[in-house]
Amino acid sequence: MIIKIKVCGVQDIKTAHHALECGADAIGFNFCKESPRSISPAKAKSIISELQGKIRTVGLFNTQEVSYIHSVVNETLVDIIQLNDPQYPEFSSLFSGPVVKAVRTKDASKLKTMVDYHVHYDVLEKDPHTFSWHYSIEASKFGMIILSGGITPDNITKAIDQVKPYGIDLSEIIENAEGKIDNNLINEIIKTIRKHTM
Repeated sequence: MIIKIKVCGVQDIKTAHHALECGADAIGFNFCKESPRSISPAKAKSIISELQGKIRTVGLFNTQEVSYIHSVVNETLVDIIQLNDPQYPEFSSLFSGPVVKAVRTKDASKLKTMVDYHVHYDVLEKDPHTFSWHYSIEASKFGMIILSGGITPDNITKAIDQVKPYGIDLSEIIENAEGKIDNNLINEIIKTIRKHTM
């Protein structure tokens, strides 16, 4: 089973290169202005231009301002758009490229709405304090799942075995106590995933 791995919250070229060297399939740039992981479109553009064609790039947004998203995508040339807010289903069709839709819910009955968004993949974000794979497994019936949130070094292999996700989105799991990306953790977690899925 080959699992796609995305390193989220990249803010500098050193981290981007390290993610690539460790075998990540994609790197994510957070364009949510209020987030501590946010990056300016100009800085993201410089990183993306240096790695063009070597790794997939994802732009994370939590706005319904279509013009802003188009502007950032056109400037940075990110490959994939990730939408985090609960936009209406037709929202994703306003963009020509691949779209990832984040789904945050503990209500299995609402997971059926995933199919309404017509996105390429869905992200199911979990609450690490009340973690259960039940909703992830249910969600996999309605779309290709990229697990994000609630993943720890101790449970990541169990998550892979039970959910069988299309991909893993690495964010909090690769951060140190100060909330900064730790390149050693990137290496450690990616090695764990690759070894477990070979």
